[in-house]
Amino acid sequence: MTRPIWIRLYEHDACSLCRRLGADLESCAGELGIRLERIDIRSHPDFWRRYALHVPVLDIGGIIRLTAPITLTDVRAAVREVRNRYPRQYRAYAANWEWLARWEIKTARKGRSARWRETFARKVLAALPAESSLRVLELAAGPAINRAWYPPAWRVVVTDWIAAHFRNPGGRRFPSLACDAHALPFRDGTFEVVISTFSLCAFLHLPTVAAEVHRVLRPGGHWFALDHVRARPPLSWIQRLVRPLWFRWFGCRPDRDVAGVLSRIPAFQWTFEYLWDHLILFSHGTRAETKSPGAGAADNLRPGEVMGAPRPEGRTRGGP
Repeated sequence: MTRPIWIRLYEHDACSLCRRLGADLESCAGELGIRLERIDIRSHPDFWRRYALHVPVLDIGGIIRLTAPITLTDVRAAVREVRNRYPRQYRAYAANWEWLARWEIKTARKGRSARWRETFARKVLAALPAESSLRVLELAAGPAINRAWYPPAWRVVVTDWIAAHFRNPGGRRFPSLACDAHALPFRDGTFEVVISTFSLCAFLHLPTVAAEVHRVLRPGGHWFALDHVRARPPLSWIQRLVRPLWFRWFGCRPDRDVAGVLSRIPAFQWTFEYLWDHLILFSHGTRAETKSPGAGAADNLRPGEVMGAPRPEGRTRGGP
């Protein structure tokens, strides 16, 4: 028997979308193979501040987070991802991490991959003060190749899905933590900088990871990323062809439109630079100085301002 997926629905009693979505999920819980928990979003102050204008909020298996508007089609797709792709991806990493780490270390020493990494390091160091005691988080660090160029003054924490990655010897040591980037175990505003290399192609639900990065970054903080992405034709056709086998062995999507996904996240101001005929992408996101969408809005809501709730008669958005 398939183990059910836990879904938490964060809702508000004035939200008609919440009531409709909750009723739909309860009626098809058996078909979807889910267990639904309905929670008043106001009982979780952090969620309420962050998503006050974006309810309902669905947390699917602690991995994918969806915000309004949400349809049953969205939920079905997310449940399939969590039930099927997520375990397959983890098994691929667990089975192949050792030779993947050796291959990553080898390619980082010479060839195009080494040049891409050197260019990335130069761009990051040119944008940040090397002498400052910056708190830096590296996502999906793998064998932690980037530690070779981190300035001594930086206070770096490295994370990865597979704890065994941290057993690779050599180089400067940093605090390390095995965790999932979809649910980072750090407090809000902990870091000034987040760095990720060749990992955005692999995260199951990139918008959820971006929301977590936004949460743990301080206002004005920076997110630097280097990744292989969807190239131009005809190379993109080859990427699409090899995608199933690539995911099976490497656990990532070779043709993901990373820039397209990130550019739709308004909480960051993005600059993108492509290398090697659009195959490699250098991304730099600056966290908006303002609060995240919905953050702090709970203190200023008028009656009916919750998304999905009917607005009071005679009121228009932006009116008195």
